[in-house]
Amino acid sequence: MDENREADNPKATEPPTSIQVLTDPNQQELLGELPEPQPQEQDIYTRHTWPDNPARVARILAEIKFGNDITMEEKSQLEDFVRRNTDVFALSLKEVKPILEAYVNLNVPETETFNLCTHQRPLTPDQSQFFSARINDMLEAGIIEHAPAELVKCAATTVITQKTH
Repeated sequence: MDENREADNPKATEPPTSIQVLTDPNQQELLGELPEPQPQEQDIYTRHTWPDNPARVARILAEIKFGNDITMEEKSQLEDFVRRNTDVFALSLKEVKPILEAYVNLNVPETETFNLCTHQRPLTPDQSQFFSARINDMLEAGIIEHAPAELVKCAATTVITQKTH
């Protein structure tokens, strides 16, 4: 890891440069600078455009749970490490960077058949709401896509479990 990342980029904690607007491309008179955007909750999702956004860094640090078995000095060192490497943390599925060269090849023979009927136990309303929200997040982020029924070759049951910690 590059420990001098902040020294290499002195503007790492500054917002992007403001934009000036012309009323007409042929006119040279400026209207003035655009007003600064008001901070909003969505402003923390800036991994691709401004990974060192202070609000984003604060949210990342708030999401990380440090154990009680480390000293305050170790915790401080870990927090500094996170601050220097905020570009590797994703706060939402939309911030996950795809690996364009990656693909999955299952090498399943065309003649092979799989179960297309599942014996799914009905989801509770809370489970259904949770599951639907995760599916919608993945659809929006482009991680998954709708598949026509004729393309489905295999179906399996869905299992939702509670985290233990």
